[in-house]
Amino acid sequence: MSLPAHTTRWEKTLVILDADDTLWETQGLFERAKTELHALLAPADLTRDELAAQLDLIDAQAVKTEGFAQSRFGNSMLRLYDQRCAAQGAQPSVATQIKIGAIAARVYTSAPRVYPGVREALSALHDQALVVLLTKGDLDVQYARINASGLAEFFDDVFVVPDKTAETFRYLTASADHLFETMWSVGNSARSDVNPALNAGLRGILVHPGAPEAGSTWVYEREQPAPGAQIVKGVPEAVRLILQSAAAPVSP
Repeated sequence: MSLPAHTTRWEKTLVILDADDTLWETQGLFERAKTELHALLAPADLTRDELAAQLDLIDAQAVKTEGFAQSRFGNSMLRLYDQRCAAQGAQPSVATQIKIGAIAARVYTSAPRVYPGVREALSALHDQALVVLLTKGDLDVQYARINASGLAEFFDDVFVVPDKTAETFRYLTASADHLFETMWSVGNSARSDVNPALNAGLRGILVHPGAPEAGSTWVYEREQPAPGAQIVKGVPEAVRLILQSAAAPVSP
């Protein structure tokens, strides 16, 4: 990975943005899929939230072997169904398995809903900073969401990676840290967007998982923000903070 060539527009600030559940909503798509799964299986012994909690545990474990592949979530739903069938001494139904696959597929084919104020905030940010999108997941899914969002014009570069660690941020900024007065990472996950960025020497802004703009956060991503993280309610507030910081006079 390497950043674009430096220009005077970017003399002060580099901003690395997350995508899913930071710029647009995706967690809601997963939550709706869990609701559909509960309606399909209609378990008498589990509420919707109890079934969703079981699925979250299976899915978080699956990351260890399947990473963030598009197929993982559907596979996790099928594993949960198979486990329930085994516990009840029943044979899995092919028809039900097909329906589960269709529920999972809709998560990745539905267009994302861009959060209010994000487009205007990115337009203002792009005038003042180098803006890089750093997201993880399936390459085709991520680019489809970027294109559907209508926000691609505001990104100077896009990187889709298997995971985000401190080493990811160090590698991305290794050739650029001497070019910028400040480097920021903004996202809704302390685990992926903020804590590793702080560890790599960037500033971190958490779009708080409890904020209305961010919705709920996947159990795999839940982690307390490290000291030094700044917490805001959404991307527009994060951009205001970044631009105010860039405009502030430098202490002698």
